[in-house]
Amino acid sequence: MSKLNTNIPYIRCFVRNSYLFSDFKNKELTECYIFGAKAIINKPLLFHCQLDNGAVFWSLPLSAFCLNKNFDIINENENIRLSMLQWWDMQGNDITATVFTYLQGADVDLRRRDKSWMRGKYLFTIDDYYADNNSLPSGYAIDSDSKCFHIVKGNDGNIYAYPNNFLRWHNLNFVDEYDKNIIPKYKPISLEMKCEYINET
Repeated sequence: MSKLNTNIPYIRCFVRNSYLFSDFKNKELTECYIFGAKAIINKPLLFHCQLDNGAVFWSLPLSAFCLNKNFDIINENENIRLSMLQWWDMQGNDITATVFTYLQGADVDLRRRDKSWMRGKYLFTIDDYYADNNSLPSGYAIDSDSKCFHIVKGNDGNIYAYPNNFLRWHNLNFVDEYDKNIIPKYKPISLEMKCEYINET
C-alpha cells in the first residue's frame, strides 16, 4: 500500500506569508506547527502545517518556513533558496519518517551548494521508498545510491533536508574533530549481494 503522507515530530516555527497569499512582496510571517510531510516523485519534499488562526495549509516546500524572525533568506530567488535547503527532489511517492535515537539532538555540519558550511541540530529523517510491488517501479528510491533526507534545524534560522553525503556529524564520545576542507571520497557499493549466494564455478 502506498503512503503519500507521513506524520513527523512536529516543529514549532513560522511560515512565510508570501507562500500563504501567493505574494512574494509580502515579508510577514505567521506562527505555525509543521506536523506532516508528503512525497511526490521529482518534486520537493512538502510539509503540512497548522497556522495560529487554526487553518491547516498543505504541501509547502521547506523554503516556505523559518525557525525565527531573524532567519537568513539566503537568496531572493525562491528556487535558489529551496535548492540551498534541500539537495534532491523526491525519488519516490512513498514516504516514512524516523527519529534515529543515536543521532537524536546531535550537532551536524551541512555542506551547502555554494560550498559554505552551516551548523545545525538533527530533528528526524525522511526516507522515500517503493511500496507497490504490483506495479512497475517508478522513481529512484530503490536504487543503491538513493538518498534519505535528514531534517536539521540550521543555526541560521532555516530548516534543511540533507542527505548523508553532505553532512558531518559531531559526537564527542566517538568522532574526532575534523577539517571540513578535507572531504572523504566515499563511493556506494555497486556489488549486488544476496544471502543465498551459490558459487557455481
